[in-house]
Amino acid sequence: MNCIVCDEAITELNDSDEHVIANAIGGRLKVSGVVCRICNPTTGRHWDSVLAEQLHPLSMMFAIKRERGAVPNLKATTVQGDEIYIRRDGSLQPVPTAPITYEESGQKLIRLTVTTMEEAREVLEKLKERRYPKLDVEKELAAAQEQWTFNSVFKFQLGLGGLKSGRAIVKSALTWAAANKVEARSCESALRYLRDSEASPPYGFYFERDLIAGRPERTPLHCVAVSSRENEGQLLAYVEYFGVHRVVVCLSDRYEGPDIHCAYAIDPNAGRQLDLEFEIRLSRHDMQRCFDYQCLPKGAQEAAFHNVMPLAMQINQKHAMHDLAGRAARYAFANCGAKPGTLLTDEQMRKLGPLVAQYVLRLVKTRAVPVPDVLGPT
Repeated sequence: MNCIVCDEAITELNDSDEHVIANAIGGRLKVSGVVCRICNPTTGRHWDSVLAEQLHPLSMMFAIKRERGAVPNLKATTVQGDEIYIRRDGSLQPVPTAPITYEESGQKLIRLTVTTMEEAREVLEKLKERRYPKLDVEKELAAAQEQWTFNSVFKFQLGLGGLKSGRAIVKSALTWAAANKVEARSCESALRYLRDSEASPPYGFYFERDLIAGRPERTPLHCVAVSSRENEGQLLAYVEYFGVHRVVVCLSDRYEGPDIHCAYAIDPNAGRQLDLEFEIRLSRHDMQRCFDYQCLPKGAQEAAFHNVMPLAMQINQKHAMHDLAGRAARYAFANCGAKPGTLLTDEQMRKLGPLVAQYVLRLVKTRAVPVPDVLGPT
């Protein structure tokens, strides 16, 4: 078989493992004999990374489990314009944290502005080692307060589009077809789009009906399915991400290969494969309507989004409570009178509870407790 991207013959020397669904959004299954060793990382950087960036907010929202590596922190903006970081564990970090100032003999030597307290510790430890041996790292960290002043929900602008992410979608569909013994050369529409920068996109968004039978509720599933059945001689693929982005791809409009009907689906939150039944059954006229963006009934995408939102809200609520508890505990330990590295006295332990309550009440009174929220997809 030849590489579906560059048409170079694939051998034992240049073969590679290609993810059917990108690892960056939780994909696990890899197949060989489809993409060569040169095109694999190249398309990953140029196509898959664009798709992953567009889906980054959803990857964070649903706390996906990657096979390799962690989902990077996400920079977001509140509806009032404040910038925050959403960490991998779902906790929130305002940008930036409070400045840290270090003085010796009344002379100001250091003024730092960092994005996290972890970053502050790393910088201070390096400065102590290299330039300021008298610097007390723990004292300076205890004196620095993380800013937590925004009083607003934060918003995401979700979108899926463009030629690069489109090629990532078509590559996934063609990879799955090839993994199931479909000759890539019989998928002329897909090959043309992957190899010719001027080719028209052979896909469109589809929400007129649910192509998945017995869809599991509250599951932000990924799916790649290929079928030649009842499609008027077309080989069609269905690609879905997080249950809310749904695309039909025409791999071939004159398919003459063997009958094929198979799907690969995963729950990226749980990291497990799903067994799904599906039917595409779209005529050539249906596909032309799909290409012309006429298969997007008003409110259909929002309805799909609302189907998976309960899980997102459950995850975000858990993260918010965990984050608030951690902040309150750090405040209590920093203000109970204990020195870093020492055992707490009975008196200091008695102070912890009231200090935690004080911190939480202060946030409630100033209405500064963060409430995760999402504005719908665009």
